[in-house]
Amino acid sequence: MITTLYREGPRLSDPNYTRIVFLVYTRLQGDVMSRAWEADPVAQFKKRLGKSPLQLGVTDEDPTCPDVWELTNGDVAVIGRDLTDDYAARLPDGVHIGADERLVVIPGVMLRAAKADIPDE
Repeated sequence: MITTLYREGPRLSDPNYTRIVFLVYTRLQGDVMSRAWEADPVAQFKKRLGKSPLQLGVTDEDPTCPDVWELTNGDVAVIGRDLTDDYAARLPDGVHIGADERLVVIPGVMLRAAKADIPDE
């Protein structure tokens, strides 16, 4: 799996706010697409990484909150705003979004809060 983090400038309403864009993309080999990693659709939610959206002040108890969760297989699920169409025309060189992938944006404070729950290994 190849993951790229792209940091945007500050949000107008909060000068300390940044957004992290997660891009997960695949590698092409000749005419056949092979993947070093594939998402497991049967993995279960194991634990939230970081604090809840309400604790971080990024929601007003709306049920459509961003979130970051570890799955039972060790992968990470990110719930965020789907901005694939908004970013598609301005991706950095070498970055691609596969047909079955989405570019999801979450508040940077959520990833920073999750950092303590993410092992370095």
